[in-house]
Amino acid sequence: MKHPIRATCLAVAGIFIAGFGYVNAADTGQPGMLRSAHAPHHARYDPVVMTQERLDKLSAKLKLNPSQQDAWKTFSAAMIGHAQERAQEMEKLAPGARAIQEDLATPDKMAQMAARMRSGADRMSKLAGEMKIFYDQLGPEQKTIFDLYAKNAWHNRMHDRMHGRMH
Repeated sequence: MKHPIRATCLAVAGIFIAGFGYVNAADTGQPGMLRSAHAPHHARYDPVVMTQERLDKLSAKLKLNPSQQDAWKTFSAAMIGHAQERAQEMEKLAPGARAIQEDLATPDKMAQMAARMRSGADRMSKLAGEMKIFYDQLGPEQKTIFDLYAKNAWHNRMHDRMHGRMH
């Protein structure tokens, strides 16, 4: 990639966001998990609730000072907005919507997937920019905490993926 800083920001954003995006499906009693109307015995993940909970935990760990609050509000609003968009995408992929897609020709399905991926990449780029602005407001110790939090979130996502617990 021509822009190593942009690539780094996107990678960090991807890791951080990924941690916000997935939970252990077996933990149906956890906040952020909803019962699905289509499959009452399976939990359904609510990205907005989980993102808010993780933002609350991160905010407490970072111990933000008053001068950082505006940047935090902008960053957390962007994260919540991203989660809301993900929730809308998840609704589009609900069983009823998937049944409609089954009737599409393969090239049309591929085109839809490509459009979703482009849209996701665009949202990720925008979010990476918001994250960078916030990250630049942090002190060295806070940056370490932020980086460790993102790394841990990524590890948890990979662990869940390896054990088949991702939605």
